[in-house]
Amino acid sequence: MSHNLHYHKKMTELFTVTKGEFYFILDKKEYILQEDDTAIIPPMIVHGFKPKLPNSRLQFIFTNTDDRENFFTNLAKIINGETVLSEDELEAFYNSHDQYSIKREDI
Repeated sequence: MSHNLHYHKKMTELFTVTKGEFYFILDKKEYILQEDDTAIIPPMIVHGFKPKLPNSRLQFIFTNTDDRENFFTNLAKIINGETVLSEDELEAFYNSHDQYSIKREDI
């Protein structure tokens, strides 16, 4: 599983590990966040994460976003195969929700 590196132009995200541990990449550095650790990611900071331990859980809080719930609702449909998008359409979907992908080799 990759870190899914991305950034936001307007949104700030707060992540709190509620169970287990996660690998986080924040601004080109990798960290391990453990239970009760919190990361605050301001706009324009490249970041990504993946669980280090099975059954790990995160709490997300978003600021400066109009409709993040809609993003996750539609993302679930894409992941579950209910909505099929071309690569260009998928990129447009992410970008329309202030999420811009980046490749690890580009950081």
